[in-house]
Amino acid sequence: MTLVEPTTIEIVAQGAEDEPDLEALADLMNAVASIWSWGACPAPGLGPGETPTVMLMRPSTTSDEYRQSVRVRGLHQAAYNMLLTLLAQRHYGAFPLKAATVHGSGEGDVLSLDEILGGGFPSSPVPLPFETQIPDDVLTLDEMVFRVRFASDNVSPELPKIQARITEWSNLTALGAYLDTFEETDDLAIYPREAVDRFADTIELWIRAVSLNRAAIDGLLNILCRIHWLVSPIAVLEIE
Repeated sequence: MTLVEPTTIEIVAQGAEDEPDLEALADLMNAVASIWSWGACPAPGLGPGETPTVMLMRPSTTSDEYRQSVRVRGLHQAAYNMLLTLLAQRHYGAFPLKAATVHGSGEGDVLSLDEILGGGFPSSPVPLPFETQIPDDVLTLDEMVFRVRFASDNVSPELPKIQARITEWSNLTALGAYLDTFEETDDLAIYPREAVDRFADTIELWIRAVSLNRAAIDGLLNILCRIHWLVSPIAVLEIE
């Protein structure tokens, strides 16, 4: 389904506890908006060096309710799937999803929950602008190392920005952003084992994976494409 753009996403979450952690939910929304703006879910036709437009409005809260609007352009419909799955995973039992609607500006169509969840996930850009070394059995590995080597001999000035983007992907993936269904938080798809390590020209992310799907890896590849074009050129991505 093609959405009217720009699109406004409206979220209402009702806390199940007497004093729900509204600040944690706001932090989650900030992380989602950041990874969207860096292109984890690019719309079809968006170039590898282009990024979506994402404007996170100020949330409105009461003692047990959180309301948030996000105005976006250039997102794949999977972004809404990611958002709803994250809300369900992160706040299962504490922040049950009360309502979710997606509509375009003016008289844009309203999508049902089933339509939003039917969006699937985008694949990575092809061809990728850097070399990849990804084993055929990558989805069966119990542990993985994501090793990103940059073309520059020293990317130290840019490492904090790069590390932040990869850490966002890791954290949101660990919360179930790329799962197809709402599940208990005890059955997540990926667990970070170590933080991102820094080297003069290389970043490594070590994880322990459980049923990691291809959509999660494609999400990382999309982020790395934007890092390649907008921050520092990447020479090789290796997963082992």
